[in-house]
Amino acid sequence: MKRNTLLIGGVIGIVILVGAGIYAYTTNPKVEPLEQQNPTGPEVRIDSLRSFVDTMNKASGILSGAAFNYVPNGTGNATNFGIVRCVDEVRCDIVVRNEVAKFQQPNSPSPDLAEVDMKRSWVVSVHRAIPSYEIKGELPPAEIERIAREFLIEVYPEFSDIESSLTFSPGMKGARLNNGNYFFRWNDEKYTVPEGLSMDLPPFIQVSITSGGFIFGYDNTVGLYSRVSPDELK
Repeated sequence: MKRNTLLIGGVIGIVILVGAGIYAYTTNPKVEPLEQQNPTGPEVRIDSLRSFVDTMNKASGILSGAAFNYVPNGTGNATNFGIVRCVDEVRCDIVVRNEVAKFQQPNSPSPDLAEVDMKRSWVVSVHRAIPSYEIKGELPPAEIERIAREFLIEVYPEFSDIESSLTFSPGMKGARLNNGNYFFRWNDEKYTVPEGLSMDLPPFIQVSITSGGFIFGYDNTVGLYSRVSPDELK
């Protein structure tokens, strides 16, 4: 009888422990690995920029020999992004800003510059010097546009879904043969902010590319403005 009592007591104890474990598992949130709790950080941002520049080089026909020497250069509001409230046309206060990590790479005649979003670690802009070895003749305009579009879809897949809502505005500067630079720009003319607020510059995407197919510039504030919540505009 005593043995049976101990056995029953042991079984009851096990049941209680199992029940307590199940309760704790279902009522307490699962602890995710640190990298999932915080998917951003200096290393993640530099890796994102490295991958982006690799894609730029590949689209430009540079498959080897390109150096990557970008280093952090502080933080700040994204270039070409800002929602402000102006008072008496004298003072404008920033209502919404987007913090980016800034990077710089030595180059000639001017340093290469890049910005990476702090929250999502995706590249907002890259502007780099055109190397002297890039000159390789002029490609047909249609081919240049194809290169720019394929690159854009590669680095910003959402473009395929939103292109129809954007206004395409291509442009060119310089002489066409070996010296022309193309600027393929898509403006979001439908984006608006509440009355009393204004934007530094309406949302746009731009890919800058030489007549030889070298991509030297990229800007995307469409992705930044699309993530502004209504609460931020109050």
